[in-house]
Formats: sequence, structure tokens, C-alpha cells
Amino acid sequence: MPDPVTVSLVVGLLVQKFSENLGADLGSAAAKALSRFVGGIEERLRRDPAAGSAVERLQQAPNDAAARQDVERAVERRLTDDAEFRHVVEALVTQIRTDPGFSRFAVDIGGNASVGKVVQIERVEGDVSF
Repeated sequence: MPDPVTVSLVVGLLVQKFSENLGADLGSAAAKALSRFVGGIEERLRRDPAAGSAVERLQQAPNDAAARQDVERAVERRLTDDAEFRHVVEALVTQIRTDPGFSRFAVDIGGNASVGKVVQIERVEGDVSF
């Protein structure tokens, strides 16, 4: 079974793309690279009629929970059944995790985490409290 964090990352990136917020917080080179990766993932999903239909519904209504769940299921199927798709997604995840340009963009949360707030701070001078 595909990693749920990876599935959520892919669907979240598609939602950002469709909301025209993809890479808004990144530099132009990183935003272009991210857009290229996400475009490739979208293209591969649209090759399958059922997945393409789910992606189309998500594009029309990025906040639609049912459309998001349908795309999550489609991504899970593709990650399980399509080695090329899995390779593209793994490359995206690797780049996000290792490229300093993306480091502000993604935070890994794993295990049995219960998360109320996620804060990513590059440099702290003085005290931080929540």
C-alpha cells in the first residue's frame, strides 16, 4: 500500500496547482521545477479515464472533499500499479526532501503523530513559544 503521506502530498500539490498557489512561496526556479513535476503527475493521472474524471472534478472545485478523496484513491492505484508513475512521484518527493529550495515548502510528519500545529523555522534568534 502506498505511503499515505506521499498520497496526501501529491493531492495537496494538485489542489495548490488548481488554486493557482503552487510554489507561491518558492523562488522562480524551484517553482518552475515543482510545476513541471506536478504537471507530469497530473498528465499521467489524466491518462486513466476514472482518474482523469476525478482530477477534472478537483480542478473545478479544489475544496471539494469528495473529489479530493477520489483523486487520493486514483493516486493510490497508480502508485501501486504503475511503476513509471511511482518513479515520477518518488523523484518529486526526493527533490522536495533534499533540495534547499524546497525545504521551506515541505515538512515530514510520520509515525503515529498527532499534530495540532506544524511550524518550520529555519533560524531562531531569541525565544519561541506557542
